[in-house]
Amino acid sequence: MQRLERCVVHARKKDLYYITLTKNAKCEGCKACGFGRKNHLTVPALSEIECKAGDSVTVRMPESGVKGSYLYLYLLPLACMFAGLMIPYGHGEKFMLLGAAIGLAVSLPVVYGIERLFRRRKKYLPVILCMADLPSAQEETQNVSA
Repeated sequence: MQRLERCVVHARKKDLYYITLTKNAKCEGCKACGFGRKNHLTVPALSEIECKAGDSVTVRMPESGVKGSYLYLYLLPLACMFAGLMIPYGHGEKFMLLGAAIGLAVSLPVVYGIERLFRRRKKYLPVILCMADLPSAQEETQNVSA
């Protein structure tokens, strides 16, 4: 199932468009985009149409594979920290704590590198499909009440 969102084009650099996503009611359970405390997020996107900054567009979000890709963000640092904790096992708590800190420190650049590789793959980028009209206030109230 495709997940379509309405976004605003923020800027264009070469082949990539930068779109601004606005947090809505569907975003509460997902947590894939990482809105945090902000109500908007600017992300790179590919486009099937020609558009310019300020245009309202409909975007297909890459849902499959994205949620699974966040698994390494949590498991890899934990695994490295656990390995760093277990290597000096039996040499005292200070060495175990130091090993855990070193394991965590080693995993952070690795996770950053993997994240950059995922970010540059085209299959993980949103795709601008078509121009979208801004919804009227009446449509928004119907969507909220439904």
